[in-house]
Amino acid sequence: MNNKGAIIINYTGRRGGGNLDAFEMAKALQEKGEQVFPLLSSGIENLSMWEEAGFEKLIVMDTYSGKVSFVINTLLFGLKTKSAILKQLGDVPVKAVYCPMSTMWSDRINALFPKAKIIMTIHDPEVHSGTSIWIRLLDQKKMVYDAIVVHSKVFVEQVKQMRNSSEPVYYIPLGRHNLYRNIKEKKTMISYNPKLINFVFFGRIEEYKGLDVLEKAWETIDEKYHDKVSLSIVGNGDFSPYAESYKKYTNVTVINRWIEDGEVESVFLGENLICVCPYKDGTQSGVILTAMDYGVPTIASDTGGIGEQIMDGETGLLVQPCDVDELVSAMERFVLEENLLESMKPKMQEFLKEMTWEHSAEMLLEITNKSE
Repeated sequence: MNNKGAIIINYTGRRGGGNLDAFEMAKALQEKGEQVFPLLSSGIENLSMWEEAGFEKLIVMDTYSGKVSFVINTLLFGLKTKSAILKQLGDVPVKAVYCPMSTMWSDRINALFPKAKIIMTIHDPEVHSGTSIWIRLLDQKKMVYDAIVVHSKVFVEQVKQMRNSSEPVYYIPLGRHNLYRNIKEKKTMISYNPKLINFVFFGRIEEYKGLDVLEKAWETIDEKYHDKVSLSIVGNGDFSPYAESYKKYTNVTVINRWIEDGEVESVFLGENLICVCPYKDGTQSGVILTAMDYGVPTIASDTGGIGEQIMDGETGLLVQPCDVDELVSAMERFVLEENLLESMKPKMQEFLKEMTWEHSAEMLLEITNKSE
């Protein structure tokens, strides 16, 4: 056990990849003998998973379920929540606060620990196209930290220039989300025809994810290979801008709702399965690593740090953002080249050896213990 102080995992989001990143890092740090205190939203998905993980202290605060509760609980933070947090910690010294993703309360919580080293992960140096005004309010250019973490090497210099400050910026790889294998109550919410080449888009549906680009590419794929292929679009978000254009295809399945963690594994279990991430812009993707963990290669746009997550031609295929012809060609390769998918599987497993949360936790501890 490290007696020099505890590490607070400051994450008050409720759903999605940030939840998984926070949990995986917290567990990896704990397994290395660190005193880890997760500070979470009471509305976080799978709170029971955190409760069962054996953390010495689990600090839970009310955040929001809507606009009204957000305003109320923001006001209550200064009146009583911050004192409740400090009371739960008692006399335990805090050596570092790690934020795996910025939320509306991150700065307020960080300010409770003036003697601790504040480490923030910046996922998106520049916000995605079509991002909501709520996310844009989290202008990370204005926040001050002791160290910053990015998940792609390409963003190290970009973040330094963007912030124009003396904060050190470090690269830590995004770990593979393999906890889906360990979920006790799994559900099968989708299955694939083993006789077809099955393409799947998975993740939150947003404008920058390029579903309009995918539809244009699918028009060609459907026309040429209708009886040999299928496409599944699985994820939460506003699908209405694309609903009419996809409606004409009989070999497209759309599951437009929140996907529970217990359902995720079934998305990546199937024969002849290829993930498609036709993002218009982006940084990195947990979807790519999850797919890879199940032996599923990805066709993805070469944007941001995604090129660091895929070895082009070996663990997947990279295409230029918004290039419909390139996307069609990449999809055609999996239809026409019989052994392409199988040849990528051993290379994917080799690539994933370095993408572990244990390795990422070691790198984070180096930052935590470093005197800047």
